[in-house]
Amino acid sequence: MTWSVPIGMILGIRVKVHVTFLVLLLLVVGNLYTGAREAIESLIWILLVFACVLVHEFSHALVGRRYGVIVEDIVLLPIGGVARMRALPKIPSEEMAVAVAGPAASLVLAVLFLGSAAASGAKLWAPSLSVGSLAVRLGYFNLVVAGFNLLPALPMDGGRVLHSILARRMGGDRATTSAAAVGRAFAVALMAAGALWNPWLLIIGVFVFLGAAAEGGHAAALVRVEGVFVGDVMVREPVALDPTDTVARAAEVALRSGQMDFPIVVDGHLSGLLGRASLSHAARSGTGESLVGSLARLDLPVLDPAQPLRDVVDHFIPGVSALPVARGEQLVGLLTVEGLTRASMIGRPGRERQGGREDEEGREG
Repeated sequence: MTWSVPIGMILGIRVKVHVTFLVLLLLVVGNLYTGAREAIESLIWILLVFACVLVHEFSHALVGRRYGVIVEDIVLLPIGGVARMRALPKIPSEEMAVAVAGPAASLVLAVLFLGSAAASGAKLWAPSLSVGSLAVRLGYFNLVVAGFNLLPALPMDGGRVLHSILARRMGGDRATTSAAAVGRAFAVALMAAGALWNPWLLIIGVFVFLGAAAEGGHAAALVRVEGVFVGDVMVREPVALDPTDTVARAAEVALRSGQMDFPIVVDGHLSGLLGRASLSHAARSGTGESLVGSLARLDLPVLDPAQPLRDVVDHFIPGVSALPVARGEQLVGLLTVEGLTRASMIGRPGRERQGGREDEEGREG
């Protein structure tokens, strides 16, 4: 998803196009050899198809936003689109509502296109995505999108529906593990069908398999960090910077200490965080005299050392490599993506501590 290019903002949600989308444009270029008319028709078809995909994904995003979900962006891929959300609703009924919103929107589009085609006297049968009037083809396309997305395979919409049903009976983690296993099985079936009949099914099967594996791995990691607190794995007493420090000084401190993310502190109070990506970009671009205060992020959540680690995992979205940890307004640590990864691999410490309180009490004593 990092290979995506922003193309605009709609309803407050950033829309991006993945670089692999160029595959479809190459197909349009290929049609130039058969004639300009065919190329133009292919381009119009692709644009309308992905307009329908956008409606599908925006339905997910807007319903999710209604339930308080933070929508990062919508990415268009050659095989469809993805509405990337920071975390899905924890309540199964809300998760199901977000999941079915997309297929429901596609069904509405299918009815509208096919209804308008019937009203104009166009031939509706037999179903086809390559011949017939444009409205008929778009109608059947949206039917295919709705039906395909309702397959019970994570990370597809039907897999989310299955997960929400299972979560009511067995809890979120076990539900994710079970739904991911079903998703992998469907993905293998898709890849087998694709190898025999249609290469697009093979490609989609690979995407579904990777997505289901990621979902299952995420659930397994959450189980392993059960009983682990932020204070157990945070970096204690991290090096902090003043907003007036320069990028050059921050880079020097990073080389000397090995710390790559820096809390920004003013008069003992936390005011932001300079992430490693911003520091690296500024250092490479030759802006060493820039002040770190102008590069610091101010919108990151501040963690408490007593918070369960599993409750903060979803804060580590792309581009976030560390989060500050404070007790009140006093900085006490830094939770890095490396610490989070180690905890998700190793699991619960042999000696349970309540958010690092035992260590804190030991020092005070």
